[in-house]
Amino acid sequence: MGEGCHSVDLLRFLAVAPIVATHLQPMATPTRDIATLTLGFANGSTGTVHYSALGTKAIPKERLEVVSDGRVLQLDNFRTLRG
Repeated sequence: MGEGCHSVDLLRFLAVAPIVATHLQPMATPTRDIATLTLGFANGSTGTVHYSALGTKAIPKERLEVVSDGRVLQLDNFRTLRG
């Protein structure tokens, strides 16, 4: 989960508010490298990080979705942005 801290930093930056609540839900696997982290921010925003090694290389490894004011932005692998 070494890269997970970067996801938390990015969500904190995008929310423009301090983190006030956290919930970690690990998946029962031998490697313990699959989990969902939910963050609550002081301004009412919510961020979720799904960290999993179970995916396929056929789809982007990292995706960020930002939903706000009836709009959605999707960033794939920090290279392609759709909105």
